[in-house]
Amino acid sequence: MFYTYAHYTPEGRIFYIGKGHGKRAYSTKNRNEYWVNVVNKYGKPIVKIIANGLSETEAFIHEIKLIKFYKESGEKLCNMTDGGEGSLGLTPWNKGLPWPEEIKRKQGLANLNNKYWLGRKHSEQTKQKQKLAKTKYKFIGINVDTKEVIILMGKEAIRKAGFTSTHVYRCAKQLASIHKGYTWHKKPLESN
Repeated sequence: MFYTYAHYTPEGRIFYIGKGHGKRAYSTKNRNEYWVNVVNKYGKPIVKIIANGLSETEAFIHEIKLIKFYKESGEKLCNMTDGGEGSLGLTPWNKGLPWPEEIKRKQGLANLNNKYWLGRKHSEQTKQKQKLAKTKYKFIGINVDTKEVIILMGKEAIRKAGFTSTHVYRCAKQLASIHKGYTWHKKPLESN
């Protein structure tokens, strides 16, 4: 079950509307910079659960309505969007059902200026640079148990061999140690 909640300063001024489940309303993790600044200035927020026992969809919709109401009432909220974004778990939409148009529109607007958003479009020049960067190296995997060596070049070759390219790249950058029983290293193609 989900709920909507509000955060107030110790003086009683509302400054944030959210949706959540479990202990989300009481958590200080994954909050925007504006929220953090208000809490640093005024102290630990007072939490009020506004509506409880909601489905996730109902919580999304209620959050949108609450944010609109308080903003139209002149309250200065820390919410960076009009609500309805984010995911707390498996939503009806990522189970194969279509996203409601209003939520898709809001999500797109929320991510317009986010340079880290994965849905952004890359220029053709950037795509070519990324492709070249990935094909300049061969990835050498060594089985931890059998010491078998496998050499793969490119994302497609890695996938066809049954590995996950992201995990292979992470191992090669020493951000992880083993992927599917293999240690991974990368070498420039020129050093054959």
